[in-house]
Amino acid sequence: MRRHSKRFRILVLVIVIVIIAALAGTYVLSISTNMQGANAYGTEDISGGGGMMPVDANGNPIVDTPAATPDTTPKLPSLRITTSPPSAMDVGQTVDLTYELLNMPADTTVVWSSTDASVVSVDEAGTVTAVAPGTAWIAVAAGSLKDDVPVTVNEQAVQSVAIRIAELDTSQGQTSFDIKVGDILHLSAQVQPKGAKFSGGYKWSPLSDPDVAAFDATTRELTATKAGDTEVTVTAGDQSASVTFHITPNENPLIAYIQNMLPYILIVVAAIVVILIVIAALRREQRARRREASQRRKMQREQAERAQAERIAAAQAAAQNGQGQENGAIPPGGQGVGAPTPSDSRETIVYGSGVGAAQQSRNSDTIRLKEEEERPLSLDDID
Repeated sequence: MRRHSKRFRILVLVIVIVIIAALAGTYVLSISTNMQGANAYGTEDISGGGGMMPVDANGNPIVDTPAATPDTTPKLPSLRITTSPPSAMDVGQTVDLTYELLNMPADTTVVWSSTDASVVSVDEAGTVTAVAPGTAWIAVAAGSLKDDVPVTVNEQAVQSVAIRIAELDTSQGQTSFDIKVGDILHLSAQVQPKGAKFSGGYKWSPLSDPDVAAFDATTRELTATKAGDTEVTVTAGDQSASVTFHITPNENPLIAYIQNMLPYILIVVAAIVVILIVIAALRREQRARRREASQRRKMQREQAERAQAERIAAAQAAAQNGQGQENGAIPPGGQGVGAPTPSDSRETIVYGSGVGAAQQSRNSDTIRLKEEEERPLSLDDID
């Protein structure tokens, strides 16, 4: 029992000695540190009784910081893009990039550019727009300085597909159309979003009723052949779209053709009418000239007939005078028997030959007048 009590007292004494030694060491270390700081800043030795340098709560000396010397080293210009674009962008997404330009004049021109505008475009303000899947670099340049960052656009899946028809309005998303027999349509397909990737390309299915229309999947041309209903479907990726056509008969293709050609027909008819009017005017003028010529010839014939009648009358008078002389009468005007006929008379009258000669001469003149009257008319005489 005593042995254990003695061991306990020894252990307690050792612990007390260790604690005292630790406290003494800490005090000595603190004094030596303060002395080193005082010596470093030129303070008096504490052993000489001089004043000590003030210290802070941590025992560090408080000294005045000397003024900084201005840096006169020339600084080089620099340019860097300070905004990092997303690791990947979706088609249609936009992001604004900024830059930092140092040690350059304030009026320095800064230009943004893209290595592939079909993938990523950028405007003069640094707004980047994702256009199509792929990767491109966006660069900013100021003089000889340049910095760039890569931009990646994600490949997007097809969200929807639509059928377009060149001859019809499909802007409102219609899925049913009325057409006529004989109509020819040209179809195409478009996916959303634009640039979406899908394997296999567009796949066109056969018509639901091939008896009423013909469809060429290569040229995508549809021809309506008979009245009825039919449907066409296109698939892109896992999306599809369909359009239905209601085909009605074309009652009279000739009427439809005439309706289409009506403006040209009216022009032709108008031209024909004008030509006929001109021809009629020319014919009227020609008939007027012929009528005038006919009247002129008629007047000439009448004058000739009157002159002929006067000659016949003169011949008859001369014949009567000759007969009177044969009976003992005295010729008028002192003419004797056998005197020549007047110079304006074309008939030869032999006096004294009797009434038969004068009658023969009159008959000959009458025959000539009848022959002249019965002369066939020419085309110029027809009115």
